[in-house]
Amino acid sequence: MELTTRDRRMNAMPSFRTCLAMSLALAAVPNAAAAGTYVFRSKAAVIGATSGTVPPVTERLPPQVGVNGYAGKLNGRDVWVSSEERLGTWGSFGSEGPFHSGGSSRDDGKANTDAQASHIRGAEVLAAQFCKSLAPIDGQPWHLPAFNELRFVIGAIRYASFQSGQRYWTSSELDAAANVLSVSAEGGAQSSGKAANATYRTRCIRYGA
Repeated sequence: MELTTRDRRMNAMPSFRTCLAMSLALAAVPNAAAAGTYVFRSKAAVIGATSGTVPPVTERLPPQVGVNGYAGKLNGRDVWVSSEERLGTWGSFGSEGPFHSGGSSRDDGKANTDAQASHIRGAEVLAAQFCKSLAPIDGQPWHLPAFNELRFVIGAIRYASFQSGQRYWTSSELDAAANVLSVSAEGGAQSSGKAANATYRTRCIRYGA
């Protein structure tokens, strides 16, 4: 018996089981945005779904700059900036005066923060301790960025994340007279402020695993 045009169209349509399997395959793609990554399935994975099986994730895209705090790569390492922000002085009142914690690097904020997180001459370094208090992600702790680290982050995502016209503390001590470097959210200009008197903002960064 010769098939009509309608019969041919019906036979060409995918079965209900095939449509359901493909829908389940697409719905099963995990949401990895919280980790700063996006996943997608290959063409073969979608085709394989027609058999009723859902293959594992086969490909992974890198994180996108400006999404979930991702700032890009600095010296070959992925860098994220925290969403939390603190407004206040760099240190408590007792930090005003001659001191030196060893945290003078302009590139290694983690080493600076580790040196400053304890008391300096009986005073608390509030900005560094704020960063140390944030919960690590993927085993990587947060730290108060050094001068060059903060300039890199602001240059990457300042318009989406940092407050215009505000200054942000770094972990780079300038001298023994309690002056600490800060960076402007507009263009990354350098300045300094007295640790216990100036009121700037604090944002923390971490590196990828």
